[in-house]
Amino acid sequence: MNSNLGRREFIRTDRLREECPNKSGPTSSDESDPQNRLERTHSRRNKPVGVNSFAQKLAGAKAINNHYTKNMNANLSRSFAPVVFDNADTLILGSMPGVPSLQAQQYYANPRNAFWPMIATMAGKPVPAHYQQRLPLLKHLGLALWDVIEECYRPGSLDSAINPDSVVVNDIPALLRQYPSIQRIAFNGRAAEATFKKHWRRTAEPLLAEQQFLLLPSSSPAHASLSFEQKLAEWRQTLQR
Repeated sequence: MNSNLGRREFIRTDRLREECPNKSGPTSSDESDPQNRLERTHSRRNKPVGVNSFAQKLAGAKAINNHYTKNMNANLSRSFAPVVFDNADTLILGSMPGVPSLQAQQYYANPRNAFWPMIATMAGKPVPAHYQQRLPLLKHLGLALWDVIEECYRPGSLDSAINPDSVVVNDIPALLRQYPSIQRIAFNGRAAEATFKKHWRRTAEPLLAEQQFLLLPSSSPAHASLSFEQKLAEWRQTLQR
């Protein structure tokens, strides 16, 4: 009777030892060892999580930069080739074509712009429906078209939105050398005049010194302080020879 009881207690004690290891064993000793604690701390500090965090920040920075570059490229405006006939004696300079003009690759494509209605009226003709039919009106009046700015960053179409530090101007003296019949430069609005003066006024280019400079009220619909009739009257008076 007593021997059986002792055997059961022995078996129960062994089971407890298997299920509940002694806390004073090697594991406890390892945890209390200073060297082991140092290694565990070093291991935690060098977890891949830190590397992943840096990679995520770098990827985020690249995404922001790509978004910024994409937006900048979307706002980059480039003007197009001038329209010049051999008989042109007056070069009309705008600042930079608006978005509708850039999309159509046509000067003054915005239907609200007064340019073509004024040109057609001065030529004594109705406004042609198609762009290619409008260009001969310029030849009839001895006019050439171009813009002061070759490229710039500008969200939208307003001159006030142009980033002045991004402006690259067209080589206007080169055009004057190619077409020596041009003796007058007329600015379509004050923005074109101001940009031209900023970039060309200190040049020693003799062809520019020989030019007669004229200022026209802007044909843009944004310049609403004058009516169409008032703009037309000033254009006629200024461009008369």
